[in-house]
Amino acid sequence: MASRNQELQDIARRGEEMLHDLSGWLGTGLSDVIAPTLGANEDWLEANYLDTYPAVSRQLLLAGRRALLVYFGGAIDREEVERELVAALQAAPPQALGDLRILAQAALPSLVVKEITTWTDAADEFVAGHLILFIDGVAGALAFDIKTIPVRSLEAPKVEQSVMGPQVAFIEDLKTNLALIRDRIRTPKLKTWHRAVGRETKTQVAIMHLEGVADAELVGAVHDTIGEAQPKDLQVVATLTGLLEQRPYSLFPQLRMTQRIDEATRAVLSGRMLIMMHGDPTVAIYPSTLGDFYRTMEDYMLTFWEASYIRVLRFIATLTALYLPAFYVAATTVNPDLMPTRLAIVVAGSREGVPFSPLIEVVIMFVIVEFLREAALRMPEQMSSTLGTVGAIVVGTALVKAGLISDLMIVIATIAAVADFTAPSFEITSVWRILLWPMALAAALWGMLGIIALSFAVVAGLASLEVAGRPYLAPLVPSRSGEMRDAFVRMPVRALGPLHGEDHGSLLAALGLDRLVRAIRR
Repeated sequence: MASRNQELQDIARRGEEMLHDLSGWLGTGLSDVIAPTLGANEDWLEANYLDTYPAVSRQLLLAGRRALLVYFGGAIDREEVERELVAALQAAPPQALGDLRILAQAALPSLVVKEITTWTDAADEFVAGHLILFIDGVAGALAFDIKTIPVRSLEAPKVEQSVMGPQVAFIEDLKTNLALIRDRIRTPKLKTWHRAVGRETKTQVAIMHLEGVADAELVGAVHDTIGEAQPKDLQVVATLTGLLEQRPYSLFPQLRMTQRIDEATRAVLSGRMLIMMHGDPTVAIYPSTLGDFYRTMEDYMLTFWEASYIRVLRFIATLTALYLPAFYVAATTVNPDLMPTRLAIVVAGSREGVPFSPLIEVVIMFVIVEFLREAALRMPEQMSSTLGTVGAIVVGTALVKAGLISDLMIVIATIAAVADFTAPSFEITSVWRILLWPMALAAALWGMLGIIALSFAVVAGLASLEVAGRPYLAPLVPSRSGEMRDAFVRMPVRALGPLHGEDHGSLLAALGLDRLVRAIRR
């Protein structure tokens, strides 16, 4: 009886081989199915992957059957393969080797394993860094997720630093980042959407939201948009977030980027979504309004007076960085009569002998500031701090001694450059640095009238901008008294209410969410 069963199995195997070969000749599309013949599978692998460094193949003999292990070296530890997988396969009962499902469930229950039947699936698993097992006489293969790619250890955030609160930032590993969020929000309502995005990169992307708090229709629209996107080069999460911007040419950012776990957690609890990507430690928060770029989790760890004082200071610093150089140009070029007499004398004395107009002074000084700022970012950490401090002093002193720049211009540039960095979010500071140039030009051409006109144009643009149906200037425009308690100042925690006084989901629905969903899906 045993010999009879063996003969039947051999006949079935030869029939499968003939069908596989015939399908390849006829071009029926069945040639994508993994053959039961190990030799044919080796030929396919040799033609496609085994000549690619550092692909590794390992021949095995399991209960008289030939088997083949294929994986990328470097992504998988060879010693772990021998210790965990090979030992388990060699200990598997012979009857389990003829059925991949039984082998995976009974002989290898402790390993993350997936049964695959086509070469398309095999290619996806192989390039993802998984190990693939082929057994002679068995159609299909098993893919094992046992890769051990080294990841960076958890560190304090280097961009959004704070004095108080958690000092842990995201890293480049997506699974670790998802676990960090789930460790802080321990509820089954926290949902994660996961896809491989990118035609060539197949990058793992995840979107997290809190069910019942985030608007379900908006969540579905974002899932559809990112799920259908297939950019060729997907290296950073900003590539995906650009798809969600309703005004891609707007100067103001419509998604906040963060590397802080506490900021991301607060965003999820307030009804926003987190867009995360493997290989990028930056997380995008969607949707975000202007006020979100000036709030930090540290604000809620301080007293009402301290937090409110710091917030007001941030807004004053932003206005100073934007308007101080423009006021200098307007007051010295078009509207000198606006200055008190003593101040006008001091300004005129500081500019004595300077060959350039105030506008050219601003251009020269702030171009140098941008040079130093960019160089400090790109240089090694040990040298960047020295360059930023010593470079500014040396260059500024040299310009004054050469008579190219006035003393007062050095003071103005220093104050504006320092004030620009008081905003907790890096991307919003770039906006004010760019707006400084047209503001200074308007001041040189039309004086204070030009500054006022350009300011009205900027405010009008902000008032017309919406993110996910929510006005960019909310809660200022339209005015919502409940949210104003956590806008320019931060009221005591008891006065804020649940989720810091924000009912984000209902607000989105009330502000024309249907229009947003249609716009994103288009």
